Amino acid sequence: FCGNVGCFEAVASGTALGRRATRLTAPGDGSQLRRLSNDGDVSARHVIEAARTGDAPAHDLVESEAKWLGIGFTNLLHLYSPEVIVMGGGLANGFDLLAPGIRATIEERAMQAYRDVPIVPAELGDRAGLVGAASLILWEGEPGTAAAMVQND
Repeated sequence: FCGNVGCFEAVASGTALGRRATRLTAPGDGSQLRRLSNDGDVSARHVIEAARTGDAPAHDLVESEAKWLGIGFTNLLHLYSPEVIVMGGGLANGFDLLAPGIRATIEERAMQAYRDVPIVPAELGDRAGLVGAASLILWEGEPGTAAAMVQND
């Protein structure tokens, strides 16, 4: 986190969702979120997993996260006017649960021209960084790649 108050990542990210869930629960409280985390810190993955089973606190956390994402995406729509928003990272694993709330928030807050912009999950989900790093090794020596440029220096 950058440490700024109101930073998008501080309120709308897998890390932020996990932190909210951890603060909402306590070790040994018997909650599904703490059971899934073995009484440790709760992660976004635990929240999504619990929400999929119908856990009410997890569902509320997902709804809150979807609203924050919708607010942030609305800002991005207004600033950049993209043709599509691609949602990646760990939260993309819960895209099906988050999408309705994200869409509702955009419908409520966005200018009319931006309300129909598609929001889709990243095809690589939370593995994009790993695939990108591997591609640097696999495509080594190919003209125009980072590996080729480094070798030519």
